[in-house]
Amino acid sequence: MQNTTEKSSRSAEGLYKFFIYFVLVLLAVTIIVPVAWVFMASIKQNAEFYGNPWALPAGFYWQNFVNAWNGAKMGEYMLNSVIVTALALALLLNTGLLTDTLRSGQTAVQTTAAEDADRTVKGRPAEPDEAYEAEICGESTLENYVKRLYYYVDDNRSPAAREVAFWVQAMQEGDVSPAVLGQSFLFSPDRANSYTDGQAFYTMASYALLGTDVTDGNADAYLPYFAEGGAVQAYKQLFNLTSCVESFAALGVDVGTMDDRIPLDRTVLAQEVEAARATRSTQSTADEADKATYTPGYILRHPVDTVLLFVRSAVENGDHYIRTLVGGSLSYYTVDLAWGWVAVLYLLLAYAALPVQGAVMKPAGKARGWCCAAAALCCLLAVAGCLLWTPTHYDTLYGLQGRYFLPVLPLLLLTCLPRRLAAVPDEDTAQTRLVAALALVQAGMVVNIMLAIIAR
Repeated sequence: MQNTTEKSSRSAEGLYKFFIYFVLVLLAVTIIVPVAWVFMASIKQNAEFYGNPWALPAGFYWQNFVNAWNGAKMGEYMLNSVIVTALALALLLNTGLLTDTLRSGQTAVQTTAAEDADRTVKGRPAEPDEAYEAEICGESTLENYVKRLYYYVDDNRSPAAREVAFWVQAMQEGDVSPAVLGQSFLFSPDRANSYTDGQAFYTMASYALLGTDVTDGNADAYLPYFAEGGAVQAYKQLFNLTSCVESFAALGVDVGTMDDRIPLDRTVLAQEVEAARATRSTQSTADEADKATYTPGYILRHPVDTVLLFVRSAVENGDHYIRTLVGGSLSYYTVDLAWGWVAVLYLLLAYAALPVQGAVMKPAGKARGWCCAAAALCCLLAVAGCLLWTPTHYDTLYGLQGRYFLPVLPLLLLTCLPRRLAAVPDEDTAQTRLVAALALVQAGMVVNIMLAIIAR
């Protein structure tokens, strides 16, 4: 009987170890595979990457790293990160009040669900949002033009603010014309050869360009162009209309002409815009307007403007700060981590900070108060560093990201999390649950990221 019990115990212990090793291996794979893929992509030439992003590189194109360092100002950004992180770490370590080992969770990469590329082409969205249409069509702005493209062409009622700002800036800087940007939406690879209804195309395209249906009551003046030359001819007629040219001229941009590439991939167009910006940054000096920043003297003279800057930053970029703290956004123009994954990662962080039953939590008493003050000071220093870099004509803080607060995250969790929450039974159980949950979450997100990339 005793031997049977011992064998059963060893069998259960072996099964438990197998599960732990399996979870750890799965976690390692979800980390190693994306890192390896990113490295292989980084040493490819553009033609290789866009031709087949999953193929092995033909050679080692190290010039990519030189271009990123010089053209994209990675040196400046790295210096900023080093300064902010060093200050935060110095204040964190100088508290001298934490006796337990601080543990930090793994951050995850982002994903979003793939969009359906085979949506039936309609003149207007299947379920029009009259309130939103009135908003984006009521006022002629470049921002509303971009939103109309997303709404009437992609049926996207809530495009990412960073994407909208990206295209608005590209038009203002002359890196892309309104005509070419509209072409990348209307004549994307999945839509270029899908137009058969001239009325539907005119309705969709004219709403996107002008915020109104030019064929309403006057279809005979437009439909023959579609019958003669298809959607391309019809689109050329639209953006060459006097009303269209004058509308964009009033916004300070030239409507432009179509690109020779049909179809035109919007992702490729975005890469070209970023390349143009990188090239321009190495050949030109800083704008005079950017030299006037939020210095201490300027802040004292303009306290209201400073407060409004923080308010606009919180409203417009708050979601970006929350995402980037847990790895919810890889770069400027890419997929974002779905809010469900963001919530799960924050829950895992909160669970990691829960006390074990019977454990003596430190810091406590006055020491806890001092730690809270130190954490707040670290966060203020990170924000202040970005504030001093922000030109006075900017609407939001320049360069602030959630990752700047990572050095103080352990201190914030240990001092600010309510301690009367339900505690975990023991440390081993908590670690097992945390590792298993983290492995499963990361595996799911990596799969979704790959699917999103393939869909693109």
